[in-house]
Amino acid sequence: MPCPKLSNPINPTAEDLRLWAYTPDADYPDEMSQDWDLCVTSFERAPLLVQFASDPDCPNRKFLLSCLYILAGDSVRDPDDRSDVPRIQEILRLVAPDAPPDVLRWVQRTERLLARPETYDYNRWGWGYFAYDDSTD
Repeated sequence: MPCPKLSNPINPTAEDLRLWAYTPDADYPDEMSQDWDLCVTSFERAPLLVQFASDPDCPNRKFLLSCLYILAGDSVRDPDDRSDVPRIQEILRLVAPDAPPDVLRWVQRTERLLARPETYDYNRWGWGYFAYDDSTD
C-alpha cells in the first residue's frame, strides 16, 4: 500500500506517525524510502513509539519497535558519550508490565545492553534487526 499523505515525511508530526503506524502495509514516504527509520527515531517521539509498538492492533508495530532498538543502541554506541543512557532508562519505564512479549524483550535486552555496553552490535541494534529476532538469547 502506498504511504499515506503525511504533512512532513522528513520530520513527521505525532499525527503523521499515528496515521502511518495504523495504515496497514504502509510504504515508507518516497522522500525517505531507505532512511525513514532515522526520521522517526528520536527521544521526543519515543513515547509514541512505545505506545504504538505496544498496541497489538497497530499494523506497523514491528517497524516502530525496530526504531526503539535503534534508539537504545545509539545510547551506548559511542563509548565516549553515554549521555543518553538516562533518557533511554526513562523510556524503558514507559513500557507497561502487560506489554506484548516482543516489547518486554526489548526492555530486557536494553537493560542488558546498558549493563554491558561493550556488547553493542550494530547489525542487531543499529539497523533495528533485533525487533524481528524472537530468540530468547
